Amino acid sequence: MRKAGNAKRCATAEVHPSMLVVKNAIHFIVSNGGQMTISKLLLLFRQHAQFNFLNIEKLLKIFQSYYNVFDLVDTGIGVSQIQASLAFELKICEYPRKCGGYPRCKDLHICKYFIQNKCRESPMTCPFGHDLHSIENFQILQDFSLGRLEPLVVREWLKKQYQKTRSLQVCTYHNTARGCSRNENCPFLHLCSYFVNGCCRFGHLCIRNHDLYSKKNRDILREHGIDLRSDQNQILGLLSKRSLQRGYKRNLYAHSDLGDLFSNFDMEDEDGMTPGEPVLVETNYDNVTIQWKAVPNLSPQFKYHVQYKEMPEGQWTTFKDLISHDASQACVSGLKASSSYSFRVRLVDTNEEEGYPFSLESNVIGTTEPSASNTLS
Repeated sequence: MRKAGNAKRCATAEVHPSMLVVKNAIHFIVSNGGQMTISKLLLLFRQHAQFNFLNIEKLLKIFQSYYNVFDLVDTGIGVSQIQASLAFELKICEYPRKCGGYPRCKDLHICKYFIQNKCRESPMTCPFGHDLHSIENFQILQDFSLGRLEPLVVREWLKKQYQKTRSLQVCTYHNTARGCSRNENCPFLHLCSYFVNGCCRFGHLCIRNHDLYSKKNRDILREHGIDLRSDQNQILGLLSKRSLQRGYKRNLYAHSDLGDLFSNFDMEDEDGMTPGEPVLVETNYDNVTIQWKAVPNLSPQFKYHVQYKEMPEGQWTTFKDLISHDASQACVSGLKASSSYSFRVRLVDTNEEEGYPFSLESNVIGTTEPSASNTLS
């Protein structure tokens, strides 16, 4: 009995209050149509004694910290009327017969026409399934804190998510040494990112696409409601602005892990202790040099930890070298040639053995192909 009691206390202690707020907020938002004002959310929280510590400011602070979970839209009529919705979407598996199933595949295995109320098959005959709470699907819903919701509620929310038009973006993989493996099936524009931002030094000799109106790109522009008669510079200007904003707001459906949905933020200690998003300084065939905005006025007991993962499905790996408190740059070695990576940085108090929130993830950065001399050596 003592052992069971200790286990229960440990399990409870592992759940941070901010995590409980996040999981319940997801439940409230989906149950109420997918969007709610901060004031209405607070009213729901105050029906439960365990959330008596919340006020509008604290609730907003939590939502802003979990930027990959919540979207906030300022309506301009006061803080209490800020609209909160969910920043992530659940994907429906496009290759259910080849994917290998859960946990290898993290997408829902269900008929997309059933979600849209368009399936002509019965639940017994549809090969793609109509059961949101099947064993595999229920596990995925639980990972997203949606397991407690009625299937009909989840279905209506998924229907809205499925009908949303994804933001117009340039494919990051098209701009790496390996290129984009999805080719015509990729939902993003295949364009040279330097061309989009008006700074490609190779011009017509560039190996990346500079044709905004190629067949694939024209189809994508139409899907997003872009008038193909529009001036090319206007469209490129829109894409350039989106590119600059990409580091602030990310869509979960693009190249991210379920395990990273709820990062372990410490709400009491995060202010001013999060480094800036890493940016590329230099790339080589087996190493990448990145730079970030440093946290000022640190003592030597603080060190920066750099993590990297191979895109799109790699796991986060901590770089072996600790970076000095007064540095803002690191050369991450031991990488694969002609590969794509994302990076993030956080502070660690080596005396207290305490870690602080990670920075935003970098844009995808590609290593180069090895030269002949590198190969010979």
